Amino acid sequence: MSMTTSDKPKPKTRQRKAVLPSNSSVLTPGRLAILKYLHEHKFGTTHQLHHVLQSDKKVTHTLGDLGRLRELGLLRSFECQTDIGKRPMLCWLLRRPGATAIGQGWNNEYDREPGNEQILMRDWEMGIEEGLAMLGWKLVKPVHYNRVKPMPERTVQAITLIEALKRIYYYRITQKGETQLSDEYRVQFYDVYVPRHCNDYVAYRQYKEWVSRPGSGKPPEQLTQLQAITFVLVPPSASRRYLSARMEFYKRFVKEMPVIAVFGNREQAHLNLNWLKSGGLGATSFEDLAGLLMGYEMAKMDYYRQKIG
Repeated sequence: MSMTTSDKPKPKTRQRKAVLPSNSSVLTPGRLAILKYLHEHKFGTTHQLHHVLQSDKKVTHTLGDLGRLRELGLLRSFECQTDIGKRPMLCWLLRRPGATAIGQGWNNEYDREPGNEQILMRDWEMGIEEGLAMLGWKLVKPVHYNRVKPMPERTVQAITLIEALKRIYYYRITQKGETQLSDEYRVQFYDVYVPRHCNDYVAYRQYKEWVSRPGSGKPPEQLTQLQAITFVLVPPSASRRYLSARMEFYKRFVKEMPVIAVFGNREQAHLNLNWLKSGGLGATSFEDLAGLLMGYEMAKMDYYRQKIG
């Protein structure tokens, strides 16, 4: 029995593998930087991406890069609006091919559209990072932990704060003549006061200071001091319950080092100041943050002298 034409097996065609645009001049260093930023930060508006990555160029250049990446299927965008009355803006998300083009993994979290408050908070975060850099402070930023990236036994923030507390401890010995304590006691001391899973902003700076040990007869000793301040960014929709949880989390730590709640405006900071002070926390606004840091710089270790005086 002869086979009809339709019954005959079709010859196999050779499938061409998709060529990633990373092998092409289309992916310029600027466009690769956009992909890497979105892989690290999950989302970004046109303004945010331009400000962080291409502030030396016109915003139309950034729009051109973003549009080309979208044409290639590496990004997608949606309209968002954080302020009533202002024109909507575009927010950008990384697609799976975009992650592949830079050799990174991808999951459904990258396709989740952030809310307007999340986008506004990103603007605030960028403001803090830029302001601290201008003042010479370094910053440990919160990390998004998940099943793929679980929270470690101690976060980088906790390690930074413990190091600062060690410097304070040595300062107390030199200034107050306190007895040298065992390493085991100090480890317990740090564990009691420093939250192991602190995941807020921690600003820190190092500086040199000459310190004399009273009654020792020895010349002054130059110490490398480490100032550290923990900042809790307060979302616009945050309730007293949210703030109460942060007060409870830091209730022991605030006895040793400053924790400051940062609000979007002075009015909100003023309204919550006395209540937060009852739990040991300070309060400020974004517009007053630079002045607060300059005050700590001028005080140097005076903050800690108040704690031990």
